[in-house]
Amino acid sequence: ELGFFQQTYLHLAYRAAGQHIPVSEALVVDHEVAKFDPEEYYIKLLEQPSAVYNRHRDDPLKHVLRLHAKYPYLWLLFHAQDEVRMEALAVVLGRVICKRVPVVGGFTLERLALSPVHCPDSPARLQFEADIQLTGPDIQLEDGLLRLHAGLHSADNYLLAHYSLAVHIIDPLSGERVAQGDVGVGPGSFAPVSTEIDISALPPGDYEMHVALYDWQSGARLPARDAVTGASGDMHTLYSFRIG
Repeated sequence: ELGFFQQTYLHLAYRAAGQHIPVSEALVVDHEVAKFDPEEYYIKLLEQPSAVYNRHRDDPLKHVLRLHAKYPYLWLLFHAQDEVRMEALAVVLGRVICKRVPVVGGFTLERLALSPVHCPDSPARLQFEADIQLTGPDIQLEDGLLRLHAGLHSADNYLLAHYSLAVHIIDPLSGERVAQGDVGVGPGSFAPVSTEIDISALPPGDYEMHVALYDWQSGARLPARDAVTGASGDMHTLYSFRIG
């Protein structure tokens, strides 16, 4: 009788997961939940998630560690009493918890992002036309490499696929572009964007990182407003740095 009620609650938990998880995101089922054999009885209730990974007891991180990085968001379904253990899993995966949803029957859903800039409530740095936002950015300069990580959010699941992010390194004195690293975006309501630019050969001096979002078919740039500086235009300065 107890097993019947546990499975009934799990049935409702999976239905809740299907309501919360978009099609481009993946679900990881904790092994304490997976022992109810969700592949056979419950996964058919998940109309939205693109993938479901089962954390089996013999190797609980086997699939998660190998495959999770391709998903900007990863959801965990677990028993609420295992919250501390799930927080430890987030650390192992190098992710941050963006959202926690208690569901019926003592289960919890957690949404994990690749970095804080990818969380839905991360403040927008650039507000583009067509209701597209760039969140972050996270910029690192180390060993001659300039790395950019950011998130692009859209209310439309297909709009972002029409755009690429141009990342230019500019000499502000001459206005010359001395390096660049354009990034294709892809479909979905959210797209993580990352690029790494080798600037080790640049001579000493002051430089700026400029970004623009452009239609990769027409080349037209999308105007935006910078929430930090208040500037409007189709190319924006995200970072200033000095070499030497």
